[in-house]
Amino acid sequence: MSKTHLSFYLKANRIHIFVDALRLIGSPANICFMIGENGKTLILKPYPKKDFHSHRVSAEVYKGKRSMEISSLRLCRIMAEMQQWNTSCSYRVPGVIMPRQQICVFYLDQAARVKSCTAISCDTAPHAAITITPSEACNNTSFHSTIFC
Repeated sequence: MSKTHLSFYLKANRIHIFVDALRLIGSPANICFMIGENGKTLILKPYPKKDFHSHRVSAEVYKGKRSMEISSLRLCRIMAEMQQWNTSCSYRVPGVIMPRQQICVFYLDQAARVKSCTAISCDTAPHAAITITPSEACNNTSFHSTIFC
């Protein structure tokens, strides 16, 4: 398992995904996110088609000509509300890449506020310990069936 990060730029409602993570899960043309029922984990995985559940990954991303950023007011607001994040700040979320399972698991409860945040009330509450292991993350029954876009 390789380590990776996901960045939430809440003020701009953008999510940055590291291209190496996408390559290690098979360079998918489309991806989706699934939020764990406990609200502490987020799964990124390939999705078979482009529809309202998925995000397209441009070929330009894999060629190194652009970064992978997703604009999603809905997902950013859901994350901010669930994690009690300040919507004027940005957060970096650590995760692991599981190439054999073709997923990335991100630990929302270990998110760190990006230091460049200038909002006055950006203090975050201490995070609880991780309650799900990467092997548990492979069991889709522990995740909401709703896919966020």
